[in-house]
Amino acid sequence: MSIQIKNLKSIYHLYKFRNHPTLVQSQLYDFLLYGIYSPGVLKEWKSRSKEIPSYLNAQMPGSLKALANSSLSDDKMQQGIHRYWLDQAVRVLKGYHTCPVPLSSDKRVVSQTRSLLSLKGRSWLHRFEAVQKGNFVPLNTGHEAFYAANKFLLDLDLFQSLRYLKSCSLLNNGLQNNLTISMSSGCFNGCCHCGFGAKAPVSHMPYPILLKLYFLFDRQTYPSYLYADSDPISYQDPIIGADCGDVIHFIALKGQFTPSFITKGPLTRSNLTALSKVMERTAAQFSFIDLPGEANPVKNKSRIKEGINAYFEIPEKRRYHVPIIRRYSFKEPVGVEATFYQSKPSFNGAWVDTWQRLNLPESQKGGNDFSDDGIVIRSNGDICGVALNPQTHQFDWETLGNIFQPDCQKLKITNYHRYICLGHDSWQHD
Repeated sequence: MSIQIKNLKSIYHLYKFRNHPTLVQSQLYDFLLYGIYSPGVLKEWKSRSKEIPSYLNAQMPGSLKALANSSLSDDKMQQGIHRYWLDQAVRVLKGYHTCPVPLSSDKRVVSQTRSLLSLKGRSWLHRFEAVQKGNFVPLNTGHEAFYAANKFLLDLDLFQSLRYLKSCSLLNNGLQNNLTISMSSGCFNGCCHCGFGAKAPVSHMPYPILLKLYFLFDRQTYPSYLYADSDPISYQDPIIGADCGDVIHFIALKGQFTPSFITKGPLTRSNLTALSKVMERTAAQFSFIDLPGEANPVKNKSRIKEGINAYFEIPEKRRYHVPIIRRYSFKEPVGVEATFYQSKPSFNGAWVDTWQRLNLPESQKGGNDFSDDGIVIRSNGDICGVALNPQTHQFDWETLGNIFQPDCQKLKITNYHRYICLGHDSWQHD
């Protein structure tokens, strides 16, 4: 017996058969990846832990490791697993009940505290807290707690409705997609060539809201990117513990589209965990750009090598895509750009060292000369339009509303040459 993981419904089946010995043995990797634990899963993991990639072993919760090492009966162990998910569900729901938007541990990010829970979410939180005080977790409550706390199987009805956004008119201009859901705003890299001039502090969109937006728009227009003025590798939702790898897995499991994934490379060890999950589903493009003034070219190359090493940690049968090194080299002062793609993760070949020889003017180091055309929904919920300013010939951002506002937004997008043009007469509030 086996289950092919192709969509979210498959994970429901995987959860249903979590106590099936043959299935647990044959698909242990999937159980661990999607956080589906049972006595059989814990015992199988303990016996085969040396075979499991380190990034999966690292995300196994300590309390469940303790259960795996115990001599409890299966019933007692199952009760312990239910208790774990109940405690997790209370922590998650409490976190979103007083959730700052956008999420950030950086105090420089101005946030407004509000509840992201729906009436159903508040009801579940109250019930889980009542059960948490008892000594026994009813079976159904344990299952509900799993769905409430697991980052892949969040019950989205537990969170605020964004249904009023369905009245948005988001039209493709025939050349490219015009919607970007920006998981994060701001960037830790501070690259000198960034057209947005993105720097820290960094804020992130709450994971349940990100999923709700995806559900809302995927039938109307496919978001071409999940990031704008940020590096997607940095995304994290600290309440539920979701990272960019979880986002990409969710999208791939839903089976609608796979967004591009371009990164400068991992910043921390936790980024390597996320990157490994990304590269199971889509090709990560590592971007290296030869420009004078780049913060640290040696460190930049090291980041890319770390990312490729993470790829090799993925079991061979699960490597669906190979990473791509995307490198831009400005070989002449006039800014002639050459792009090189490598079809396999390798550093064979010459790295052109232009750092010392070039001295480009500021105008060639970036600037506001490009942008994601169309609509961007930022991490703080702002709906922004991009328009070409006829006087300055640069792109201007125009805030059209916020997804957390109760009023209805109507956006009409018109094609202006090869760009999207937004004017005050093309949108209105009800």
